[in-house]
Amino acid sequence: MTTYFKDTALALALIVLLCVSSVRAQSVFPMDVGSYWIYEGKTGWSRPGSSTIEEKVLQWRSQVVGRADGRGFRVAIFRGFPSDLAWYEPGKEPGVYALVETSHLAYYLLEHPRSEEVRASRKVEASELSSDRLLFRWPMMPGNRFGDPASVERADGMYVWVVEDRSPADLTAIRGVKKGKSATRYRLTLRTNPDHTFVDFVPGIGITHYTYGHHGTPAYTDLRLVEFGKK
Repeated sequence: MTTYFKDTALALALIVLLCVSSVRAQSVFPMDVGSYWIYEGKTGWSRPGSSTIEEKVLQWRSQVVGRADGRGFRVAIFRGFPSDLAWYEPGKEPGVYALVETSHLAYYLLEHPRSEEVRASRKVEASELSSDRLLFRWPMMPGNRFGDPASVERADGMYVWVVEDRSPADLTAIRGVKKGKSATRYRLTLRTNPDHTFVDFVPGIGITHYTYGHHGTPAYTDLRLVEFGKK
């Protein structure tokens, strides 16, 4: 693990002020260093000033590269995440993310710009743990909403993560998952006027399907998990 990722994780552990009860031993979202996810799918985009849609079939990797445990929270540092491909352009590199798990099993996803400023400061602001960065709380039930309190109260269910569906998960095509494993898939959706994001989440495995679509300037991505493991 590089000094950058190690220091970033430790900085997060120092600045995040969360409740003090212990987090249970097994995370709903895998957070052990070395855990990885390989996705395959396609992404489409258009260049500035062009109406031509370009498309690429590709593979994308997400991996936990750092970890910090504190009293009442855990932080996993990810290199790469499916949301990297919401807006793709040739040569795009995997981003750096922090997934924060609280003792109440609330999961916040923070994106860290890969800039020299962030590398030098090696920290994120505590204010980043805001409701609009809340991905979900566990346990989940269809109809649950996660996000900004004002958006949670909207009658149309937009601008907030919504648990729209729960069903048995089909894991047969995912390498590294034990054959015959029984699991449940939760479908989370985030709909706004300009775009939509659909995420299939399986406890103990993570994100198994990621879809993004923009309603104006063409941009779309559809990724499925093809391998899950730990190195």
